Amino acid sequence: MAFNAPDTACVNVNVLFTNQTSCPTCGVLSYEWDFGDGSIGSSLVSPQHAYPDTGTYVVTLIAGSGFGCTDTTTRTIRIIKVPEVAFSFTPDNGCGPLQVTLANNSLGLPINYLWDIETYGTSAAANPGPITFPQAPCDSIYYTIQLSASNQCGTVIAIDSVKVFSVPYPVLLLNTDTICSPDTVQGFNATTCAWQTTYTWLFGDGDTLVSQTPLVSHFYSSDSIPAHLQHHPCRRERVRHRLGHGYPAGDPEHDHSLLQRQPLIGCEPLLVQFTQSMVGITDWAWDFGDGFSSLAQDPSHLFLNDGTYTAELDVSNGCVSDSISQVITVLPGPDFDFVADPDSICAGDTIQFTAFGANLTGYQWSFGDGSVSTQAAPAHEYAQAGVYTVQLICLSTVTLCPDTVQHPVWVLPNPVASFTAAPLEGCTRSGFTSRTRASSQASTIGTLAMATPQASRHHRTSTTPGAYTIELLVTSGNGCVDSTETSVTVHPVPTAAFTFALDTLPDFILPAYFDNLSTGAVSYVWTFGDGQGSNQFEPGHQYAINSTCSYSPMLVVYNEFQCTDTAVG
Repeated sequence: MAFNAPDTACVNVNVLFTNQTSCPTCGVLSYEWDFGDGSIGSSLVSPQHAYPDTGTYVVTLIAGSGFGCTDTTTRTIRIIKVPEVAFSFTPDNGCGPLQVTLANNSLGLPINYLWDIETYGTSAAANPGPITFPQAPCDSIYYTIQLSASNQCGTVIAIDSVKVFSVPYPVLLLNTDTICSPDTVQGFNATTCAWQTTYTWLFGDGDTLVSQTPLVSHFYSSDSIPAHLQHHPCRRERVRHRLGHGYPAGDPEHDHSLLQRQPLIGCEPLLVQFTQSMVGITDWAWDFGDGFSSLAQDPSHLFLNDGTYTAELDVSNGCVSDSISQVITVLPGPDFDFVADPDSICAGDTIQFTAFGANLTGYQWSFGDGSVSTQAAPAHEYAQAGVYTVQLICLSTVTLCPDTVQHPVWVLPNPVASFTAAPLEGCTRSGFTSRTRASSQASTIGTLAMATPQASRHHRTSTTPGAYTIELLVTSGNGCVDSTETSVTVHPVPTAAFTFALDTLPDFILPAYFDNLSTGAVSYVWTFGDGQGSNQFEPGHQYAINSTCSYSPMLVVYNEFQCTDTAVG
């Protein structure tokens, strides 16, 4: 005796226990099932049972014969449920670039995992390694983390997000850079990309002020250097202005210019906006440190290549001149490329893309046909022929700067295979002939192979009944292939045969008796040679005896396919 059941099943889902017990000599068999979970058993031959709780259960089957004999067998089954998905990560927010450690807290067995992490991609690992999220463009940004856990009972998903902040860019504007003491100066806090930021003003004369108000005023009684100090959870920045009091025009020691820049550091190519807020200046000369310069008052400049550049501003009011400099850091993007294998395919085929390089993350593929991917090495199928520009954008895990690589791929058109065959069915007779018309380089007809390049017509004769498949394979000059097929049916023919016997009577008639020996036929047409005929299987016929006493009887037989054969006596 024995029974069959799955090794693992889900909670509250009916499990079929298939009884495989047999005993031809036992008489009427009876069955007693114990499902091992304390529930009421069953006496059915092959019952179903749903388990309300998880666990491992021992199922027992006791079979009894009509003679009072019994036998017992057992089997263990494990009951599981849909997994409980959960994960945590630390830290849950911070300044970019932010490295986050993930912890998978899901419960249940067995489980398959799939992480989908914004800017990183996907991972099937239970606990992916630390993930680095790039800095927000300004203020803050949320990056989504999704974890799917699945087993045979179902799939559940948990979603959360990590918040990443950017660094602030401090900007301080003064209503003047020179006053006669005693006097009041107004300062305007124009800081950008600030989040939960506190501000402390240092006026350079020993006075300080903590204020979130963007516009402040301060009274000076002597020469000093006011400064604006900004505190931010991500970085501390200081902007300092020189303020002169009551000095005569033309004194170069006290004619200082203001240089502001935004941003101070960034990825190549980096566009920097330079601003100076001096009053009374008539000439500006900017040297950006990369071979380019400008005479504009507040120019912007694009640093094309990575490196460290010292930007210098020389100013003059016609009497005196002054200069100030600032270091600009341009970070490099990743050094990478990708290959397509192969770089030309036929429409409907798949091409494999593989990126290579060091310190890469944040894969963003665009295949040129509207499809995208975030995998490191995706495969893509092109449905239509054409030339597609494939683009890959990657981030450097060192600088979090992006770069872009593009390559073309060629998708070649497929030929269109088409042909006609006539007729599609017939009788063997002395050989059934099918004629096909097509433009092809190679074709096969059933098991009868033909390979005739450049041919447009094929004739094939078969004396053997059966079904034949005609296949046309078309290969273009670029190696792309298409095929089509149809079938023809060759029917068997019946065999016509007969004998006859004559009776000689003393009358002017000659009776003839026909014995039909045909095979494979369903209908019969007799002609007796004297203008008479019959459709009977074995007819009799009386010939008139006259001067013409020579006759040629003939039998034509038909099968169910209307194939014919003829016998002449």
